Amino acid sequence: MCPGTSRAGARWLVIGASGAGKTQLLKIVAGDVWPDDSEPSSRRYRCGREWHDEPVEVRDEIAWLGPERQDRYERYGWNYPAIDVVGTGLHRTDIPMQKLSVAERARCRALLARAGIARLAQRRFLTLSYGERRLVLLARALAWRAGVLLLDEVATGLDLANRERLYRMLGGRELRDRTWICSAHRKEDIPPGATHLLWLDAGKVRYAGPMRATRLRAALAAAAVEMPSRLRSDARSKSAKPRLRPPLITLANASVYVDAKRLLRDLDLTIRRGECWVLHGANGAGKSTFLRTLYGDHAVASSGRITRAGQGPRHTAR
Repeated sequence: MCPGTSRAGARWLVIGASGAGKTQLLKIVAGDVWPDDSEPSSRRYRCGREWHDEPVEVRDEIAWLGPERQDRYERYGWNYPAIDVVGTGLHRTDIPMQKLSVAERARCRALLARAGIARLAQRRFLTLSYGERRLVLLARALAWRAGVLLLDEVATGLDLANRERLYRMLGGRELRDRTWICSAHRKEDIPPGATHLLWLDAGKVRYAGPMRATRLRAALAAAAVEMPSRLRSDARSKSAKPRLRPPLITLANASVYVDAKRLLRDLDLTIRRGECWVLHGANGAGKSTFLRTLYGDHAVASSGRITRAGQGPRHTAR
């Protein structure tokens, strides 16, 4: 990795294939890891015009948003109302440590409204869809008022509507004079407005400088991963004349409630052994809830049933 500088207000796009080192680079910027094994006494961290001996001294000036940070809420069971999650950005804490004032609640509601999800203010975070959680956490990052915003493949997993909401927020007045660094490896996940490009290839910098259309096209082409022709032909052959196999999971009139809210409604579906399904739908459509129901994390309401091969109705998969 070569040394580099990001100036205030610059907007960097970091392009590279999966495994190129994008997330690791952002962790270095955030001070979570060091770029080498040098002695601690020789390490220094510069933010603005000041030098610091430890990255913890500038953590408040850096906000991070991405799948890895988002997953912490699931891992630790942080299931607070969305408005309180945004409020932790105001107080710069991981979880709510104090009650929000009237003015703070108004500020949080305004940020959620800007994200197009004001209606979700009182919803528990873990009941939200993947994309809705991402927008809540972006509102939290904006409430943080950090000088630098790190975005790790922030648009990955978002449907078109939520991606557009995210891009509008990144282009809004809250970030007008602030720096953001966003990683991506697909063209559709690139937010507008980037001023600089960093092209990573297998942990090495291929290009770092002002945004150039030719450089961006080359970086995207290098990051693209084509499906091998053998796999494409295998997929075509397997899709022809599917053989009917015994049922593995059957849903009949199945509805699922989470926190007294119905997220799945009257599902009738049979999944057979050997079948490979693609689950498609907008953020909030119920994809994650559906998978958790199949796994056994959520129960089916008494008006319906779920049957798994070798198990009785409504039996969990644990």
